Amino acid sequence: MGETVMLNSKMKSSKNKNFLCRLTLVLGVLSVIYMFNACASRFSAIGGSAPNSTTSSSTSPSAQKPSASCPIASNLVDGCANAPAGTPQFPNLLDIQKVVMLNIIPGSGYVNGIYSWSTSGGGGSGATGTVTVSGGKVGGSGGQLYSISNEGAGYSSRPTIIVAGLSGGSGASIVSSVYQATPHNATTPWNMPGVDYYVGVPYGTALKDPTISSNLPTGASFSGTTVSITGCNVTLDGFDFTLHNTNVVVNVSSSSCATTIEDSRFQANGLSLQPIANLKNLGPGGSFVFERNEYNGLAPVGGSGSGFAVNDPIQGSGKVILLYNFFHNFDSKVIQMNGTVAGSSLTEEYNLFADFGSCSTSSGCAHGEAEYTYGGGALTVTIQFNTYINHFHTNAADLTSPQAVQADSLNITSATDNHNVVLAPGPQLSCNESNQVGYTAAAAIYDGQQEGGTISNGVFQYDYIDASGVYFPWYHNGGTNMSYSNNIDAGTGGPCNCTTISGNGSCN
Repeated sequence: MGETVMLNSKMKSSKNKNFLCRLTLVLGVLSVIYMFNACASRFSAIGGSAPNSTTSSSTSPSAQKPSASCPIASNLVDGCANAPAGTPQFPNLLDIQKVVMLNIIPGSGYVNGIYSWSTSGGGGSGATGTVTVSGGKVGGSGGQLYSISNEGAGYSSRPTIIVAGLSGGSGASIVSSVYQATPHNATTPWNMPGVDYYVGVPYGTALKDPTISSNLPTGASFSGTTVSITGCNVTLDGFDFTLHNTNVVVNVSSSSCATTIEDSRFQANGLSLQPIANLKNLGPGGSFVFERNEYNGLAPVGGSGSGFAVNDPIQGSGKVILLYNFFHNFDSKVIQMNGTVAGSSLTEEYNLFADFGSCSTSSGCAHGEAEYTYGGGALTVTIQFNTYINHFHTNAADLTSPQAVQADSLNITSATDNHNVVLAPGPQLSCNESNQVGYTAAAAIYDGQQEGGTISNGVFQYDYIDASGVYFPWYHNGGTNMSYSNNIDAGTGGPCNCTTISGNGSCN
């Protein structure tokens, strides 16, 4: 008979990534049991791998998604009915009381191989899968090499993960993700992008080469590495900008023009500061609509970034609307906006933001968040029905937060933020103001003002939050007439507004 190793990980009081490990040896079958706090929770795709993007060919894969296939009957305008065709990227993210992700601290020195895992405790049963040790690290260097073959059911807290046969090494721990509350069991439930419906380039779309001038509509032209839009009411529909690392510059002078990019694919590159679009001028009263697109930032979870230090794929001012897009594996941000154009506004609805911020400031990237408002003027912000998921890892990260409503040297005159799912999973408590380690970010959501900016009239409600991989669920940083209500701790189902904080750091 071998030995059973029970490894309990306890965080140091300082905010770093070192753990004190206690080993207890008893007789039995060789296995490693990783313990954790039952109050925290989180969710992710089964298997824990980064989301699948559309293929590199010029045609998106074929699939069908009937318009009536929304799994949740909802009275809310959650975007599902008009979603593009395709299979959701993370169909298991919102499963209730099931093991939906493993959060792995890899350790070192373990015997390479593929090991089976099961669970004990947590009030449920049945979850199983495998974990791979590569280079002596459990889950590989990024902690992503695992599978969940069965999520189990009925877990009222996070179960212990039992890995059979693991030997050698030290410093590893595994904490499961189990959710008690998601939009699926809300009083008024709703569908979420990337989970209940697909977002991105519609499956089956034949994508065109944007460097071929005959493919471009009137009002758009190509030169060098750039498609320039100068005409009024121009729509770029169905282009593969990854073929030659092409970007877009919008410089419209006419009034009340709508510039649209839809059903197209982009990726990070080193040829331009804005590999998606530089919005130099939308024209008086103009708008920019970016819908049903995919941006692959080429910075896989747990890595060190794309190598291009892409800080703001979209930059500009004016009326900007992002709908049904899939942004993933990006260095730092998706969009940087200012309010120097009268009537500027940012609207984000029905988007999926997955796995970003692995490029640190030491690698040339700015502090990250999906959206960043900076640089003068005034604007309004509307962010609703979006999914943010950053899989857990212990490599370098420099996010401020996955989601941000940030008045940085400008004025946000109103902010509407609701019905979002914001997940920064890890091994800590899921709604707590005193977590010891900011693995992937400082907070799940940042809202506030700095560097002379102001924010006012902000309403934040019905957001579902997992902050177990970061220091804080919220970073409230000032503002006037700010309201937080009915925001939910996905791990326990309790409130997560952080307007009051109890003595143990729990947010209410």
